[in-house]
Amino acid sequence: MPLSDIVKEKIEYVASYVQGSITDWYLIKKEIMIQMPGHLRPYVGFTKRHRNTKKMIINDLEKEAMELWELFTGIRPVIDPNRTHDPNWVYRPRGWALNGGKEKILQKETRRKKD
Repeated sequence: MPLSDIVKEKIEYVASYVQGSITDWYLIKKEIMIQMPGHLRPYVGFTKRHRNTKKMIINDLEKEAMELWELFTGIRPVIDPNRTHDPNWVYRPRGWALNGGKEKILQKETRRKKD
């Protein structure tokens, strides 16, 4: 899905008053979203935070917006790796590490299989 005209317009508007003083993509994205009318924000297509890690996920639409930002300002936005969701992250159910952790649970399961 390509960027809509209103998103391009808002990126250009934000780039005009920021003028390269902000390089962090998350702050830039926040400024762009603030400029969007409330009823259009859900339809912009930018990603939300991951529900468990609360870290951001970068999608293709945001990469396109970053390229457009670079075109307007001449500065490539920086993505902080500490604020980006790790794709190798694994969900652990609540209480999985209690009573000695996963290793102890696996030992109990192997004992049950032997008996």
